[in-house]
Amino acid sequence: MNQSAIAELVGLDESASADQILEAIVQKIVQLQQAQAKAPTDVLRNKYQRQLDQLQLARGQLTAQGSESGHVNAALSQTKMADLPQSGTQFDAANNVQIRLQSGQLLASRYEIREQIGSGGMGAVYRAYDTTRQDEIALKVLLPGLVRNERARERFLDEARISSKLSHPNIVNVFDVQQDGDLFFLTMELLEGQDLRQLMEVRSLTRQPFTEEEARGLAVTLAQALVHAHQFTVHRDIKPENIWVTEDGDYKIMDFGIARIQSASQRTQTGAAMGTAYYMAPEQLKGSNAIDGRADQYALGVLLYELLAGEVPAGRFRPLRDLRKDLSKRFTDDIEKALDTLPEGRFDDMAAFAQALEKSKGRTRLNLPWKGIGIAAGLLVALLGVGGLASSGYIGLDSLKSLLPMSKEEIAIRKAGLARIQGEIKVLKQRLDSSRRELDSDLRDAKRNDGLELRALENWQQATEQGIFSGRRLTELEGDLSMAETLLRDEAFDQAQPVFEKVRSGFSALLEDFDAAAGLLMAQAAFDEARNDWERVQDEYSLSAPAQVSAALEAKNQAVLAEQRGDFAAALAGWKLGEKQWREAPEAMGDEIARIDAEREAAVAAAKRKRDAEAAEKKRRAELAAAEQRRREAEKMAEQKRLEELARKEEQAKMDKLQPLVRIAPRYPIQAARDGIEGFVIVAFDINEVGAVENVQVVDSRPLRVFDREAKKAVSKWKYKPLIEDGVPVRTRGVMTQLDFTLQ
Repeated sequence: MNQSAIAELVGLDESASADQILEAIVQKIVQLQQAQAKAPTDVLRNKYQRQLDQLQLARGQLTAQGSESGHVNAALSQTKMADLPQSGTQFDAANNVQIRLQSGQLLASRYEIREQIGSGGMGAVYRAYDTTRQDEIALKVLLPGLVRNERARERFLDEARISSKLSHPNIVNVFDVQQDGDLFFLTMELLEGQDLRQLMEVRSLTRQPFTEEEARGLAVTLAQALVHAHQFTVHRDIKPENIWVTEDGDYKIMDFGIARIQSASQRTQTGAAMGTAYYMAPEQLKGSNAIDGRADQYALGVLLYELLAGEVPAGRFRPLRDLRKDLSKRFTDDIEKALDTLPEGRFDDMAAFAQALEKSKGRTRLNLPWKGIGIAAGLLVALLGVGGLASSGYIGLDSLKSLLPMSKEEIAIRKAGLARIQGEIKVLKQRLDSSRRELDSDLRDAKRNDGLELRALENWQQATEQGIFSGRRLTELEGDLSMAETLLRDEAFDQAQPVFEKVRSGFSALLEDFDAAAGLLMAQAAFDEARNDWERVQDEYSLSAPAQVSAALEAKNQAVLAEQRGDFAAALAGWKLGEKQWREAPEAMGDEIARIDAEREAAVAAAKRKRDAEAAEKKRRAELAAAEQRRREAEKMAEQKRLEELARKEEQAKMDKLQPLVRIAPRYPIQAARDGIEGFVIVAFDINEVGAVENVQVVDSRPLRVFDREAKKAVSKWKYKPLIEDGVPVRTRGVMTQLDFTLQ
């Protein structure tokens, strides 16, 4: 795949530079990793993985081409953030969050921007000149949105300050955290080399598996660095992308504190867990607040497993020794202990893990492609272009050629270059076959479980069987491959190379079509849904058809034709274009829709005004009625009070006529006298015609029943002068009085 094809793969035109294409590839990889982590089905996850493999292959090719032409800058900073998660979920989200600083711009009146050397979902990294230190540094600028939340900002500042205090030869040196306006940025040392993920890819392509000694040396170094770090903080995001391999073959851990700021900001906004999911300890995935250094121990175990086995230990993973018979049992047992799903099942701390690893054989540095001046290493660097001698400035291709006789070197280089293409073709074929088998397996599972995605899988399989595996394109590619291999054996390199490249492009296109076929049914459904939405709008507003309608129908026709000839990528693009046209149809009729909406809104407003007027009149009448009701109730209450007052006066007049003759004071009960209880009793009684008290009743008393007996007994002995009315003695009923008991 040439540079123009790679540019087209990531949506750029042919004029894009190699650096721009590399940046776009990195951003696309980040976006696909996020989509894969959120994919609801294994089918989609596998699809995204195939796209990731294709992008990684394209990145390796572009890097190799850049090395040969001298265009790739090897002086990359360890602080690049291309593989950190993004807050967006759409594939184009990264384009909306870029930070752009100009060369020569001065930050914090101290740091002069030289050039951008990396970007990603959390910000950008620049090479800068520190005018105070008088030295070049790496300057990592974070997106304003990540530190806009006060809690997230404070957490980040705390972590950054802790990072600046970490003093260890295997931890990237963070100088300070700074602010300039809305920009927060870290200043740190600028290193040459590559991250561990890039090195792992190189070793995989060159079929040089990591040895136990190399893995142990790496593990012990990182573990000892984390022992130091755990005195202050927990990293939370150990993975190959955050391990820097220097040009001296040493290792440095980077990006302390980044995971914590994302947990306080992006994670709450998107629901996405921070860090790389496969490297996160189970307690991190559950969102536990009790995260300690054993989470970093788990991540280091995942890193070692992938380093040695070539795959991450997801789910019920196979024992490491089943995959690598050459590894010692003690070493693999230590790694698998660190991978225990429960923190308490791992080593007590990172120091114990490091000690266990050191009990085996001694350490050794990683076998780096650029180390040494041997002919084989030199050829490997020239061919693969991955952080090698030619791109780093240590030795050029002309110097390499001088190491061997010209004819032999040329032959070796040409053979190796074509062998590399052969290997890529083999990988593409294997991926195509693997994808076919995975699809068959997923379809069988869906049929057994009556899965919801059964129809989509059946459509996917039917399309690919007819359009790819039973089509002439695959047969022609196999024939071309045989011809190219024959030319290679005959050392007809100039004739073999274009054929190999054609075959590689062909299989890459078949893979692209295979992946595109997975989305055909969904794209057709989206097309129909968009069409139905337009027709509803058209019916609602009685609209005529704009040009977008005919464009959508034409896109459908082209998609159907492309699908019939097996060009599923073009078919998928056609369905999506048709959907886009249907979505744009209402926008094209926006003025007409706005006019109709305005008329409807005016009618609605008039109706509302009428309803409001009616409601106001109804409210006025209700208020008048309520006022009249209140007036009547007031008159009624006044009359009732007048009658009550009259009755009270009559009763008082009657009471005034009573003349007591004998009133015996009640005695305190023994309990009240002893306890000092005070209170009262209200009694009601009648006075008969001779003035004697009858029918004595206690109406109320406090405390309850303490003084009742004495009060009734005393009142029963009272005497009144008989009440005479019209010369006749009369009975007085309902006389009430209150007796107070107050101890002196």
